[in-house]
Parts: sequence; C-alpha cells; structure tokens
Amino acid sequence: MTGQVLRSVFVAGVLSLVDAALLAGLVLAAGGGAGPGPEGVVNPTVELSTDYFQQRPITEAGCCAAFDWSTDGARVRFLDARDGMSGWWSVDVEEAEARFETADMGYASPSGRYLTLAEGTLGDVRVLDRETGETTLLRNVGGAIRYSPDETRIVFSIRQPRFGQPWTRSATIYVADLDGQNRVSLGETAGSVVAWLPDGESLLVSARRNRDDTRGLWQMNATDGALRRLLAADYLRNVRLSPDGTRIAYVRAPEPNPDLAGMWVLDIATLATTRMPLAGSYAWHPTGEGLIVIPVRESAADTHTLWWVDVADGAATALTSPETAPLRISNMEWALSPDGNAIAYRGADFLGLWVLNFGMSLDAVLTPAPRTTPSQAE
Repeated sequence: MTGQVLRSVFVAGVLSLVDAALLAGLVLAAGGGAGPGPEGVVNPTVELSTDYFQQRPITEAGCCAAFDWSTDGARVRFLDARDGMSGWWSVDVEEAEARFETADMGYASPSGRYLTLAEGTLGDVRVLDRETGETTLLRNVGGAIRYSPDETRIVFSIRQPRFGQPWTRSATIYVADLDGQNRVSLGETAGSVVAWLPDGESLLVSARRNRDDTRGLWQMNATDGALRRLLAADYLRNVRLSPDGTRIAYVRAPEPNPDLAGMWVLDIATLATTRMPLAGSYAWHPTGEGLIVIPVRESAADTHTLWWVDVADGAATALTSPETAPLRISNMEWALSPDGNAIAYRGADFLGLWVLNFGMSLDAVLTPAPRTTPSQAE
C-alpha cells in the first residue's frame, strides 16, 4: 500500500536482540527474501528456533467457559466448575497451579476493586466493593455499566422497548455517580458507548444520532452530552480506544468498497485515518504505539501468525512463524497480557488454555539497531 511499509521479519532464537534488529533493517532494505508470499510480504531466509518462545499449556483439555488475565499478569483467570466449586478460578502462568478465586460470576472494574453482578431480569446490577465487602444495588441501568477511569462514575445505556436488533434501536445514555446517585441523561442515539476517554470527561460512542444519520464515531461530553463527530462511516466493527486515549482502531466490514475495507486507525486530535496493512483479531499494545494482530487463516490446516503493527507508519512485522511457534487458536479466543508480552489462548486441537510468551521477539522488533562507527566495524 502506498506510503506504508509491510515487512515480515521472523526473529530467530539464535539471534541476539541487536542482530535481530539489524536483520530487520537488512530485510526491509533488500525488499526480498526466500520467495514470494502474500502480496507485499517478505519471506526471510534466516534459521528459526523454537527456543526463542515460551509456549505451553496451562490447563487440561476441554477447559474453560471464559478466561482473561489477572491485573498483574501473573495468572490467567478462567470460568469453570471443578472439585465441586463453580466460578472463577485462576492458574499461575509459570507453575500452572490452579486455585479457586470466587463464585461471583461478574466482571471487574479496571482496577479490579469493584465487581459487577447481574441482578434479576429488569436491568439491575449489584456492585461489590472487594476491599470493604459492601454491595450497592443499581436499579434500571440496562444490565451493564462502564466505570470511569478513576472509578467514581459510571455510564450505562437503556434501549427503547422496540422490535429489531439492539444496534438498530435507540438508547438513552446516562452517567451517574458510582452509587447510582446524580443520574444525568446525555441524550438518545442508535448505538453504544465504546469507552471512557482517559480524562474521564468524555466518552467514545459508536452510533447514529437518528435513523437518517450516517453511522460513525463520536466524542460525547460526559457532562452535557455535546457531540463531536470523529468519523462518518457505516460497517464499523471492533472499535477500540488506545490505552493512552489518543487513537481509535476499528475494522470496516462487511465493506462493499474494497478501498475502504480492512483495519484502520484514527487520530483523535487530527481526525487523520490510516489504513493498516493487516486485518484480523487484534488488541492494542499497552504502550498505545501498535497493535497485536492475528489474521484469519487461509484454511483450518494452517497455523495462526502473531503480528506487530506500528500504528504510526503502518509497518507490520511477523512475530511468530509455523516453525517458531505453531499457533492454532480455537474460534479466535485469545487475550493479551497486561504487559503486552504474552497471549493466553484456547488451543484449537487441545481445547484447553495455553500461554505463548513472545516478549523477546517483540523486543527485537522494537529495539533500534545501534549505530556502527568505523572503529567498531574494524
């Protein structure tokens, strides 16, 4: 793609970080490799080593209903029933030792202090403060809430009782204090709240203002509901805010215009949009500087490949290969660790949980090659 560089560098375990960085520069400059691959992708000739990655199962086969990382990244939490106890369990990613956590099957606030539990069938939720043990019943909040960055406020949507799919029905967006007090309506839209922005003063909303309006992304003031249009586009999927709140990644699909289809990144300050060279299941890296992307396989017999995509210049680098890390993910069920150096995933063959640590490979991509002086080259 014009103005974007797509480079594929498989970093071998036998290479030092400096050598790997130098190799990346050489392959990029040469623009060639061992043979043709997908359009714009270079196939390298370096020897690969599986010692460079740590890939191992952490549960038995057939586990689990749902999973995610603990906030410190030391454990993977999963929903399961075993040993007569149902609820959230966790397993140490180093020792693969499982322990029971809680029978409360809710979702946690960003810090993990608060747990949100569904209550009844009328859209109520109960918030459990894990530090104090106290609970607060929030009535008529649409069955789900999003916590502000400082966890002092919440936002929720209540959809109008009409026929049709949820994303076609109008919903009123509300903000309130954590205890449900001081509830304020911010307005009605046909869409949903994606996230709070880091400043806690505004929201990212994917919506149409009315039936005749073009769908798009909006920045909504969390005090008075004022809207700033960020993007006008239909067919938006997988909209995610970067950790630093400066960019938005999204996928345009199914998009009838091939020039618009694929994964894009929008700069909130300038409203500039950049099409990424890859599309697939993805997660923002904690730095906000890039995306970890796993494209769809061409066939079920193929393995998945983990990629780093730099959102500043669109450069894409393969972090794994079938030889270094034979990765087969069931139904694209995976989660990026809090430090951005590993993924937990459900194995397609084993159907249990696995962890793949690719931190050394990513470090080699992100570490710039040192300058070489004439005296050093002698």
